[in-house]
Amino acid sequence: MSSRERADAAPAGSEPEMDNDEWEEAADGEEAADGARGEPDQGGQADVQFEMDRLIAQHRAAGAEAFAQERWEAAANEFGLAAKFAQARHEEEAAATMLSNRSAALCRWAMQLRSRPAALSERRAVYAPDPTHLAQLALRDAERVLALRPAWHKGHSRQGAALFLLERYPEAETAYLEGLLLAPGNAALTDGLQKVQAVLSEQAEGEEGARGDGGGAKRQRRVRTDADDTDCVLCLKLLCEPVTTPCGHSFCKGCLARALDHGSKCPCCRTVLHVARELPVTITLKNILVKAFPDEYKERLAEEAAAAGAGAGAAGAAAGTGAGGGAGGAGGGGAAALPLFVMCALIPGERIALNIFEPRYRLMVRRCMEGSRLLGMAQVGRSHELYPVACEAAITECQQMPDGRYHVELIGRRRVRIGRCWEVDGYRVAEVAGMKDAAPDAGGDAAAELRELAAEVGSLADGLMQRLRTVYSGRRLAQLLAMLERVGDKPPPNDYEGLSWYIGRMLLLFASDDEGALRDALLSTQSTSERLRQERRLMQGHAAGAGGCAIM
Repeated sequence: MSSRERADAAPAGSEPEMDNDEWEEAADGEEAADGARGEPDQGGQADVQFEMDRLIAQHRAAGAEAFAQERWEAAANEFGLAAKFAQARHEEEAAATMLSNRSAALCRWAMQLRSRPAALSERRAVYAPDPTHLAQLALRDAERVLALRPAWHKGHSRQGAALFLLERYPEAETAYLEGLLLAPGNAALTDGLQKVQAVLSEQAEGEEGARGDGGGAKRQRRVRTDADDTDCVLCLKLLCEPVTTPCGHSFCKGCLARALDHGSKCPCCRTVLHVARELPVTITLKNILVKAFPDEYKERLAEEAAAAGAGAGAAGAAAGTGAGGGAGGAGGGGAAALPLFVMCALIPGERIALNIFEPRYRLMVRRCMEGSRLLGMAQVGRSHELYPVACEAAITECQQMPDGRYHVELIGRRRVRIGRCWEVDGYRVAEVAGMKDAAPDAGGDAAAELRELAAEVGSLADGLMQRLRTVYSGRRLAQLLAMLERVGDKPPPNDYEGLSWYIGRMLLLFASDDEGALRDALLSTQSTSERLRQERRLMQGHAAGAGGCAIM
């Protein structure tokens, strides 16, 4: 992305304050200090003041140079030092200017991290703070600017830019409007206000699409503002089976599901949501509604049941007239949006611990923890194209480190097929649909063959596990226990697909350079018998000392 494109993508108000009059103010201050230095007082106070003025000018110039070169971290550090010395001199206007510049640098840094293409980050990881944390720091600087210079429009511009990055759009709109009261017609404030209002208009259109009525965007926003707390802002009726999002907004369960079909953002505040399609009903709110409006709530339940029945009938008619769809297809309600962590595709039941340090993945993990705690573990080929099959994983443990990193533990839940894919703030998100092996007829020859194959492969797996225990006995017991935890427990004898995943997890302990290919081969196969045959060949080759496998 070119410098001009980055400037266009950045929120309005994130450019540094380099006005000529302020440069003249700094120069006047230097001249005054220089003159004072010519007649030092007895304690050398003028020398100290001159040195501090020199440091302010030095760090301000270094910050401006770093900003022009798009080295946002260096610019923020330099402007911060300049603000520190200006505050020590009790120069409130100069300190406010430096804090404003630092806020702009932090906003640009956050925008750079959020707009970095996922493929580029997958080739070269970036170690930096969470973009949300940078936006919070930028907002704090903007608030300090307003405290030092309440009548300065730049403070409101910086505040609006930071609030925009934090997805607090109504507050950002207010900040820009307050700035325009101080500086009518200001280009940066006007541009920022237009961007915020475009997002709010998109939000209103999303509500309109979820409701299915024809009201205009302005009317939708006005109705939402005036809506009663017991009403759903999407259907404008009493909340029915209310669900509450991680950002604190409540909707009818069916209304929110329809809204999420149009996008993965909260219909009210546009916060990105990574939540399951079946959110749990908020019991306390439901009990209040049932007690306060018993008759109306019964009517709403009847309406929702009738609408669900009509929708099911239409779906059944479409399925009956459509061309025969295969099992595990991604049609209809089976598809769901899932954020992707691109590293390796887990095998169902496999456990893994990750150290999350990249800014984009820190943001993704935080959103997942606020939502469904689910993410997709995917892998890419040599040209960084996504493999078509991934694994849906659940976060079982999540701990944030003092430096902002996350230590997370995951377990693979099920295979998913990746459909449409897009990027959100630097990481990939995809529509996925669950996959499951086709089961053979219970009384057919295929079922009998599967039972015999499972018994044979299970016996080979027991022998391989015994060898593993023998090799790692004694002093390497801790390593053995870690491996056994990764493999997990052996499934019941009649769970043939589960057995194939258990053996697959075991074989990954012996894989070397071809681990990615092995994972893809096991996940892509939709026949349990075929997967067991692949695993039988691998175990037989390993027992014979062939195949180049080694215990990892």
